[in-house]
Amino acid sequence: RLRSVDAYAISLWNSRGHEIQGFEIKASRSDWLVELSDPQKAEAGARFSDRWWVCAPKGVVHQSELPEGWGLIVPIGKGLREQVKPAKHSRLEPPRDWWISALKKLAQRPGDEEISRRLYSSYQDGLKQGRDEHRFATEHVKGELDRLQKSVGEFEATSGIKLSEWNGGERGEGS
Repeated sequence: RLRSVDAYAISLWNSRGHEIQGFEIKASRSDWLVELSDPQKAEAGARFSDRWWVCAPKGVVHQSELPEGWGLIVPIGKGLREQVKPAKHSRLEPPRDWWISALKKLAQRPGDEEISRRLYSSYQDGLKQGRDEHRFATEHVKGELDRLQKSVGEFEATSGIKLSEWNGGERGEGS
């Protein structure tokens, strides 16, 4: 049984020889140390790739710990930077059940139409939610405005001062 590999990348260019690169992603030092204690897991996946990489944040993997031939890349900002270039080695062809499993997973992924349908549905849900929230906020503000206008009207009726006409004179002077 093949063990799981975090990612494979396959070059689509003839000039690159359709090279297959395998990646093992390590998020923490402890995760990396577990990997080092059982490198057979990665070796099982590496044998089907032309190059084998470990991808980990800076400081997780010390270059001196890398097994021979493995490469190291680290995330930098929104990209990746090569720290150690992996050796190119000849790969084995993956068994037929591996290809079937990989193609089955691809086939089960939603297609462009399904993704578009989901995006449109999510957009419509968000639009409805935004309209509902706007309606609620508008009703709240309108209620507050009505309350304040009523208070101002009561004040004007009691005091005899029209706030919209008041020129800033002394209290009781009116306009």
